[in-house]
Amino acid sequence: VKCRVEGGFVKSIEGGDGAKVLEGSLRRGEEMAEELFREGRLPKETMQEYRRNARHLGELGIGLNPKAEIVGNMLEDEKAFRTCHIAIGSNYDNDAPALIHLDGLIKEPTLVLFLEGGEERTLMDSGELRI
Repeated sequence: VKCRVEGGFVKSIEGGDGAKVLEGSLRRGEEMAEELFREGRLPKETMQEYRRNARHLGELGIGLNPKAEIVGNMLEDEKAFRTCHIAIGSNYDNDAPALIHLDGLIKEPTLVLFLEGGEERTLMDSGELRI
């Protein structure tokens, strides 16, 4: 699955069935905010904030601990060597409130940073740290 993040928000997702599942989850987060607004349970401004933040990149972490293992507990899994962890939706500090928080662990990720002016920097390539 390939996600393009711009300005702190997921702008596009591609990559087969996994991408379809992720896109569906993000859309559901947006739709939940709209439904609550239509039901009179959220003011318009809050609905707009929750809808926008359903695509917010709330967390990004690079696993650097060679002793951490993937055991099915995200608190340890996200630290495992040659991985990265992302969360989309609300974040730990809740400065981007949303109705969803999706955690994902990626084994052997490639992370590329696109800078203004067109420069690219590869942070990780197939799980290998490049910085």
